[in-house]
Amino acid sequence: MAFTLDNGIVSNAQGGQAVVVAVGVARVAYHKLNYARVGIWPFPDGQALNASYDGGQNIRIQNPATQVTCIFSYTQPAD
Repeated sequence: MAFTLDNGIVSNAQGGQAVVVAVGVARVAYHKLNYARVGIWPFPDGQALNASYDGGQNIRIQNPATQVTCIFSYTQPAD
């Protein structure tokens, strides 16, 4: 997965790999598809988060301790 942060920096991670982000994640790219954040970035700095693709149209980033979740939704590009 590639995480494009609110400040434009891109961080890449393989499955099970950790990345550190200092600001919100605006978009996630996974298997050449782009998923945009829906709503706000609900996490303060310094939290351990898990990103996962569970199938369908969404990727989620979740704090495993609090279960707070941020959803990223795939929208097909216009032709």
